[in-house]
Amino acid sequence: MVFTLKDALARENINSSHGLVLRSDNGTQMTSKIFDDAIESIKKLSILAGHEFIPPSTPNKNAHIESFFSIVETEIFQAKYFSSFREAYETTAAFIDFYNQRRIHGSLRYQAPIQALNRFNMGFREIKNVRV
Repeated sequence: MVFTLKDALARENINSSHGLVLRSDNGTQMTSKIFDDAIESIKKLSILAGHEFIPPSTPNKNAHIESFFSIVETEIFQAKYFSSFREAYETTAAFIDFYNQRRIHGSLRYQAPIQALNRFNMGFREIKNVRV
């Protein structure tokens, strides 16, 4: 987990100007001493503004990622048996690429993310009504 976080921060060139706050659940990985020490060292470098935890038993506070995990579970892990870790990894990586590039998203007005980004970059700023 620590390696993945540091790798992602470096790859995306995240620095103090981004004001990034890491939000996580209260799972054992995120509350471990090793992870906490790593977060503190990253914060000292002013790369990360903070680490916040959602309240226990409130997965709705992480609704976007919970929804994503549900989709991955349904579309990959319940639909297929894997013969190796490599096959599972490659299938998951390909799905994430598909999900982020070409999969139609209702929250993006039934467009693929790349289409929504292109429209945004062309100046189309569509406001979606939020149900209260």
